[in-house]
Amino acid sequence: QGVAQSGTNEAQKGTASVIAEQMASEPKMATAETPSAKLRREIMVALSDIEPGKKPDIEVADEQSAILISLTDEFDFGMFKVGSASPTRELILVMGRIATVLGNTEGKITLRGHTDGRQYRTAEKDNWRLSTARAQMALYMLVRGGIPESRIEKIEGHADKALKVPSDPAASENRRIEILIGRES
Repeated sequence: QGVAQSGTNEAQKGTASVIAEQMASEPKMATAETPSAKLRREIMVALSDIEPGKKPDIEVADEQSAILISLTDEFDFGMFKVGSASPTRELILVMGRIATVLGNTEGKITLRGHTDGRQYRTAEKDNWRLSTARAQMALYMLVRGGIPESRIEKIEGHADKALKVPSDPAASENRRIEILIGRES
């Protein structure tokens, strides 16, 4: 009986070993990456050599039937010159790289400009015009980076009407450019 059990244990070990080898050689089931997670990863790789403080804060998330890329000013980094739609050199570089990544995605693009809650008004501009001009500049930078203008569906200026930090209207995070990529159906 001892011999029979020993043979059975050896057979079980052999079977377990064969199953383990089969499992190891079979392709592992990849965890499904959401389109927004994939896009975020691609953008972060494209911008990985740009040091912090030389680029805006970037978030990528799902929003209804689109992917939302939000580029936000930070305390020590502004995307545009104060009160202007003139982009910084750093923003031009970032937008060029984002355009390269977006060139590999499908979907119509909407661009949104946002200002902070400080009341801004000159003879030629106010928060509405400033936010729209910045969204228009984002269009220009994406097209210059290789995105066909035919993919741009809308340009929107939201002024200070959709603050990211409503409790602090002057917060730098309220100044942002949003890029929405519609999902193809």
